[in-house]
Amino acid sequence: LKGIEDDFGLRVDVESNLIDFERALEGVAKQIKSKGRANDPPPWLIRATKDFSKCDRWMFELGHQKMFPYSKAGSTGDHVIFYPDVFETFGEEEEADATKEKTHSLRWELDVMDDLSDIASVLPLVRAMGAFVSCHLHAGVTHVLCELKTRKSIKWSSRLYPHVIFADADDGRLLHERLISLEETASIRRAQFEVMLVTPVWVEER
Repeated sequence: LKGIEDDFGLRVDVESNLIDFERALEGVAKQIKSKGRANDPPPWLIRATKDFSKCDRWMFELGHQKMFPYSKAGSTGDHVIFYPDVFETFGEEEEADATKEKTHSLRWELDVMDDLSDIASVLPLVRAMGAFVSCHLHAGVTHVLCELKTRKSIKWSSRLYPHVIFADADDGRLLHERLISLEETASIRRAQFEVMLVTPVWVEER
């Protein structure tokens, strides 16, 4: 029997029925639980930036990676880092603390308010286009993916009025306050702080 079953217990010589399919799902769940997320292959962006020198990273730019800052001509700028406004809290404020975390953060499992929202659904596209996605809103973030009232994108400024810009005024106010805090910290450190507020539609139209 073992010779005609695959690794998940499905018979390879006959069409599977519902019971076989449920057995296979249980097998997949057991393997994931035993191996854990730490054994998952790292995202291509991580591999491109850690395993390849700057002069070789252009190989990952295939025309659709419009946010990947490397091409045959060399580096075209800094990395693009998105923060999706889908979390109950904003996470670590210090970029150094945020980057100490493993590739997969428990915040994706425990702190996401709506993983079926328009913001969450566009994240695979953001990554495919060559941008990093952070679950922490820190000073290194270049784009905040959120819902705006009438615009597709706008450069953030402390002079903006949250109730005018954001689709959800209350959540927008908290987000605005966090960005003000990041700007003040950057000012003390004499560092530049610029961030764009963008919508899922903005990403899709890139």
